[in-house]
Amino acid sequence: MTAIAHVGASSGEIAAATALVRSGVAVEDACRSAGISDDGAVRAAMDLSSTTGAPIASILQQVGQLRRNSEEADAHQDAILAGPRVSATILQWLPLLGVGISVAVEPSTVQILATTPVGWFLLGIALALICVGRVWTARLVDRAVQASQSPEHVMLPLVLVEAALKSGLDLASALRAAGAALGAHGDALTIVAAELSHGTSWPHAWARAPMDAGCIAMEKALRVPVSVGASPTDALDSSAQTYRAEAAAARVRAAGRLGVYVTVPLALCFMPAFVLVGVIPLMIAVASGSGISLT
Repeated sequence: MTAIAHVGASSGEIAAATALVRSGVAVEDACRSAGISDDGAVRAAMDLSSTTGAPIASILQQVGQLRRNSEEADAHQDAILAGPRVSATILQWLPLLGVGISVAVEPSTVQILATTPVGWFLLGIALALICVGRVWTARLVDRAVQASQSPEHVMLPLVLVEAALKSGLDLASALRAAGAALGAHGDALTIVAAELSHGTSWPHAWARAPMDAGCIAMEKALRVPVSVGASPTDALDSSAQTYRAEAAAARVRAAGRLGVYVTVPLALCFMPAFVLVGVIPLMIAVASGSGISLT
């Protein structure tokens, strides 16, 4: 069950479409009027409603809340990663700062770097270290961003299954309907629904589906209600809230780790490059000015 991408639809647009639907406007016309041209989550909600008879306005309202949570998560992510990102950017300019300082102290440093084999060697090693450091830092930032992704792709299937259950479907049928609404992103739910319909036990049904974060969250939310014969709707809602809180905590942890990890490229790449093009050429220039030839 992979992520569903959303294109163009903000939480405000989904809320506007929901209001129009509640006022009696057809859902397609409401989405068009609200400016929603293509959105995977909205399309899944519409497909589920047409299949199960679940109220489209209620599902759209929940999808809008998911999108609002996603937008808030993105804003929070940008805020908490801003400091580490700025630090990483500044560190990449450290070697150039070293050149500037050395030239300001001893202008002949430029000649050493530009016209001597030693200078060329120092520049080559420094450039290699800078390239490695930039790639390393970019991967650290990307990893932090990926760890901070919005949980909408995990929570949307929970919302759809809950809506299908509230429409009166049994669990297997609800999973099948949600899987169909999600299209290719819901293949795992479709597999589990088929297995349950054939009498496969709960653990074995899920074992035959390709498990990702969404499937794990779904199975975990439904496991206890299924085992005791209780209604799973409250468990799905609780699971969504829990996953949202866990995702927020993951964003904070990712930002904290990034703030620490960016010091590694500093120590192993940018600082050595600073010494190679800033300190060593300056020492050579000062020594040459004193009559000591080091080149």
